[in-house]
Amino acid sequence: MFRFRYHNLLKYKEDVEQSAKNELALSLGQLNALRDRLGELERTYSEYKAGCLQSIQEGVLASSFRFNTAHDRYYRDQMADCQAEIERADQRVADCRQKLLLATQDKKKYEKLKEKEKKLFDEMENKRESELNDQLVTYRSSIKAGGKGI
Repeated sequence: MFRFRYHNLLKYKEDVEQSAKNELALSLGQLNALRDRLGELERTYSEYKAGCLQSIQEGVLASSFRFNTAHDRYYRDQMADCQAEIERADQRVADCRQKLLLATQDKKKYEKLKEKEKKLFDEMENKRESELNDQLVTYRSSIKAGGKGI
């Protein structure tokens, strides 16, 4: 019966890899949500700018113009903040990918070691089985030849 001596360590490495995959998926989800938010802000801002342009063409009061300027600054600030969050999220995704790469490499090392040990185990089992077969054939031959056996 083959039992890999580092089975628990391999299991741990598999768990670390799965955790890294989950973390990457979460980071990608957050990144996509931020990109969607930025797209929505840009769409809303362009609609707002179109409305401002129309109100300017119709003539606006100075107080309304100041209000529009404040809103314009608000949208630009929100988009800049969202862009900064996207850059941080991009960095988190890159870090998660690197962590996943390292975890996968660690797991593969132990899988290769397991394969080598399994191959060695199989070779030893085949050798032992072959020796037992040789002994059995020798025993049967000696019985047929009139010997008492072993």
